[in-house]
Amino acid sequence: MTYEQLLHILQRAHPTDWLHQDKLGIYIYRYDVDIRVERQSPLPNDEDYTESWACQFTDSKPKKIHYRLYYNQSLIEPFTLVEVDNGKAQVPLPHHHIKLVIGKKDYALARIVDTQNSLDDYLQLCDIKIVSEPGIADWE
Repeated sequence: MTYEQLLHILQRAHPTDWLHQDKLGIYIYRYDVDIRVERQSPLPNDEDYTESWACQFTDSKPKKIHYRLYYNQSLIEPFTLVEVDNGKAQVPLPHHHIKLVIGKKDYALARIVDTQNSLDDYLQLCDIKIVSEPGIADWE
């Protein structure tokens, strides 16, 4: 499988296409079990996330959650989400702290772990926009 084929699968996959063990933080693509996402242990230097967009909720102590995307035993890409509103959603880190935008790949990765189906609502609440990523024409 090529990287581009994997991106294509991630973009088109529905959240119900993933088998998940939430307590273990493992998510496996049901149509190709070689594709998986694993939640990582907190990093020692991680601090609470303090950007204003993530702190706007009254019941919120945002924190970074680290994941890794694998194909077979190969690490394809690490990625980080921000848990907001006391764990009600995990939102991708915006690419810019003033103009809050994420790429389509960021969105697709976040949808994998969106077992509460809250991602779209929280992107709207946080006024985070999804934009195309340069160099990845298949995601247009």
